[in-house]
Amino acid sequence: MTESVWSVVVPCTAEQRDRLLRDLAQQGLQSFVLPGAAASLLEVGTVSSTRLQSGSGRAETIAESASPARSAVPNYVELVEKLNEAQRTARIGSWDWDIGSDVVWWSDETYRIFGVSRESYVPTVESNASFVHPDDRAAFHRAAFLALETGQPFSFDLRVCAADGSIKFCDFRGAAQRGEDGKALRFGGTIADITERTRSEEALHESSARFQRLFGLPLIGVGLSSPTKGWLEVNDRLCQMLGYSRAELQPLTWADLTHPEDLEKDVAKFESVVRGEIEGYTLEKRFVRKDGTPLPTELSAGCVRKPDGSVDYFVALVQDISDRKRAEEDLRRSEEEFRYLFENSVVGKTITSLS
Repeated sequence: MTESVWSVVVPCTAEQRDRLLRDLAQQGLQSFVLPGAAASLLEVGTVSSTRLQSGSGRAETIAESASPARSAVPNYVELVEKLNEAQRTARIGSWDWDIGSDVVWWSDETYRIFGVSRESYVPTVESNASFVHPDDRAAFHRAAFLALETGQPFSFDLRVCAADGSIKFCDFRGAAQRGEDGKALRFGGTIADITERTRSEEALHESSARFQRLFGLPLIGVGLSSPTKGWLEVNDRLCQMLGYSRAELQPLTWADLTHPEDLEKDVAKFESVVRGEIEGYTLEKRFVRKDGTPLPTELSAGCVRKPDGSVDYFVALVQDISDRKRAEEDLRRSEEEFRYLFENSVVGKTITSLS
């Protein structure tokens, strides 16, 4: 039975020629004719032979019949190289398993992901399983088997134990191609190296977890504020300090809760951050509690910016300095009392008159 294949006549090196022959054969094309006139040309025609011979580049008749090329197509080598480059950039490889012949084909990027080369490793269903992390192997096999049985595409995140000993996180996707009788003929798909993305997500998750732990500590008041001064989030300590519940704080702004005599200096610093003149500030200010009493605090505020430089939100750390202020006031009064007593004592008056 003759298999029709688009004719391709392209310039290529001997190495490229041999790789193309291997790739095309693994993809299921039955036969190839390499013209002997030029070892740097590869021609694929309509052939009926089932053998593959590239030899030394000499013309060899390996087909019982061959039809002329049906049409010229773009440079195949260039297309393959562009595809390989795209896969390298995206870190997405492709794979295919011809179930009938039990031949597995990998793209260049798939070899790179697994840390092996075409020359050193021949992929098979059995040997490929050894690359899957032991803790992921059973679940992965179940997902792949279910896809083969049902014909539904599958997607599975797994860890790959590469040949160099490194652990890579990969997104493995596949689907089965079925014949008219419903039996699976081929099983193919993609494998994406998502290690960097996964590591970034893990780092972000850990950073978020650390912030949430800090946010929950009852040591200091913490609040997130919008560029319009509204509360985005507050911790329990800040609610306790101000005497409001979270629900009660939601419709208020921090400006609503700031002592009128301290509002102007706080807003001036806040707007300097919004304009990009400074990144943060620290100052002493008084909030007004729900019961109307003043709360002396030390406020440290900074912002998180969007990629365009505008402010996304503010982070405010609020420390209750009531005890410090009382101690300072007690010290001031003590000094005044001492000064009064000293200046009105006999000794004080004598010293004052002598001076």
